[in-house]
Amino acid sequence: RGLFLELLLELLSDDETTEVRSPGDTALRLASQARRRLQQLAEQPVATADYIQNALQELGLSYAHQCRIFKQCYGISPLQYVTELRLTRIKNLLRDTKLPISEIAELAGVERLGYFSRLFRQHTGQSPREYRRRQLNPTLNPAAGSDHDAATPAPPVVAAPESTPARR
Repeated sequence: RGLFLELLLELLSDDETTEVRSPGDTALRLASQARRRLQQLAEQPVATADYIQNALQELGLSYAHQCRIFKQCYGISPLQYVTELRLTRIKNLLRDTKLPISEIAELAGVERLGYFSRLFRQHTGQSPREYRRRQLNPTLNPAAGSDHDAATPAPPVVAAPESTPARR
């Protein structure tokens, strides 16, 4: 809700004419700049933690300082924010399109379908196929609708580097 309200406030006000009056205003402005940059990164197929770190450092402050400000203002880390944006986009694609799951995985920047399914399951507790089936058949999912907020933006999943643990 906090992110939604911040987005709504930003849309209703002009950041260029807003006068900074206190340290809290400065922190909010910096966090807002970082959020806009992270939203751009979330649109790209794959953004690793290093890529996110470099992009935020381009805004002029250290990554650690940006993370502190961002978490203070929004309650989550920049990496968690990008992950949530991407998961939202994936969920929307699964629910609202008939694209094959393999194509959605490609849009998310993940080449291997098995790896994509594992990432999705780690974050949602169900496979992409189960998620789609439950969203399309509300009788299978009594809480259908509670997972989707109409005002939620639609971005891609954070793909961690593709490394698989050695099998024993």
